[in-house]
Amino acid sequence: MKWEDEGILLSSRRHGEHNAIIEVLTSGHGRHAGLVKYAYSQKNVNLLEPGMQLNLVWNARLQEQLGVFSIDKVKSRTSALIRSKQILLAFNSIISLLLLSLPDREPFKKIYETTVDLIDSMQDDNYWLSSYVRWELFMLAELGFGLDLSKCAVTGKNIDLIYVSPKTGRAVSAGAGRKWDNKLLRLPKFLTESEDLIETDTALISSGMILTGYFYEKWALKALEKKSLPAARQRFFTSLSN
Repeated sequence: MKWEDEGILLSSRRHGEHNAIIEVLTSGHGRHAGLVKYAYSQKNVNLLEPGMQLNLVWNARLQEQLGVFSIDKVKSRTSALIRSKQILLAFNSIISLLLLSLPDREPFKKIYETTVDLIDSMQDDNYWLSSYVRWELFMLAELGFGLDLSKCAVTGKNIDLIYVSPKTGRAVSAGAGRKWDNKLLRLPKFLTESEDLIETDTALISSGMILTGYFYEKWALKALEKKSLPAARQRFFTSLSN
């Protein structure tokens, strides 16, 4: 068995004295693990940095085996990801959610493409925080737990949407939800604006992460048979208030 693809390095761990087992997210083969021989040689050691974009050739005698990767650098993101602590924390949160959420060897091309776009936007502009929250919302939808933020669940109108029902994941307008204000989740405006409003206010970003985190815990974790969201996500969330 053999295939070639491009992917993002998610993690690596030493396997024996000279080798490593890596996990990557690829366009056509999903989340995939494999062995890299002589991983700590002068040729390969600098390729084992999370976020590295790699060209991958995977070989195995049988499909179900771990297999062996040959790897080559496409692009390094290390210098961009370490330019600020918050960017690095956000990147670690992304990686941890991918490892938590995605099954092995199932292609999720849209998740791959959207994740690459998000990580690259973190390097190039100052407005990636709102994109991060939208990415979590997108992940929920791709996993089958999408929220309906298009119109009010009570009135059917698409104006003044400021709440989300914790039971249904549907938006609720200001007027319809006023009497249940203390029971409804807050819906940040940047998640409903048709012009894709950019948001940099960390309080509103935190509000968005509270929303997505609530439904990740309520719906997704149960389906994934996981107990809690990753600690890396909590560290990123905490950094928003520092």
